[in-house]
Amino acid sequence: MASLLGAHVRALLHARGCKAFAPLILPPWAVVSGGHRVPALPSLSPSASPLACNCSGRSDECVFDRELYRSTGHGGRCLRCRDNTAGPRCERCRPNHYRWEPRAACQPCHCDAAGSLHMQCDSSGACACKATVTGWKCERCRDGFHSLGRGGCR
Repeated sequence: MASLLGAHVRALLHARGCKAFAPLILPPWAVVSGGHRVPALPSLSPSASPLACNCSGRSDECVFDRELYRSTGHGGRCLRCRDNTAGPRCERCRPNHYRWEPRAACQPCHCDAAGSLHMQCDSSGACACKATVTGWKCERCRDGFHSLGRGGCR
């Protein structure tokens, strides 16, 4: 059904003179047939069109999510977000990842498991260290301490 749906949407775009194919979702006025959402193509007015997904440039696929639409006013939930992103619009980094600026790909935090309070770093990539530990990734003991282990340094 999904490929048939995609063919209908592409045909609609082609009929309207659209050259570029943007990721699309079905708007709330789409009809349900056989448990699948399909566009009400025969009844579309010339001004009606499918809604483009807003996946922050990090996915080419999305689906209509009724609950998301009810809570936010947009119903496009992006699928298979790239660049270690997550969220309905691929708008944030996956857990334990960060990025310096919004257009950059998210990078793994790589916080040292023994020396860090948790594995999530801040937006600069710095990890929160246990009291006796230091370093960008909490990978070494503070002066006067030694033997980094699960409890920090001694």
